Amino acid sequence: MEKHLTQMQILPEMIYEAGEGILDEDVFYRAYRIRRRYLPYLRGMLRYLESTGRDHMTALYCRSVVRRTNRPMFKAKLDALEAKGVQVPEPMAIPAE
Repeated sequence: MEKHLTQMQILPEMIYEAGEGILDEDVFYRAYRIRRRYLPYLRGMLRYLESTGRDHMTALYCRSVVRRTNRPMFKAKLDALEAKGVQVPEPMAIPAE
């Protein structure tokens, strides 16, 4: 995990904040969300989902990644799953308050 936190360039900041006593849940959450753009994490999650045989969940995950990062590998996988008959409904709109 240290290797990945270093590659995501969040480990030094987390160590500093922990040392200063300001590393709380919110700070950790914001820093760790970087993994959503970190390709080794994205590929690992895709491999895991494929290994479970959960095509619908895999398609939902690929759509999410494509919308955030536009990675061709995830678009190709989503297209292949849709061609196989996996249907992924559009997300529901959240009504404004």
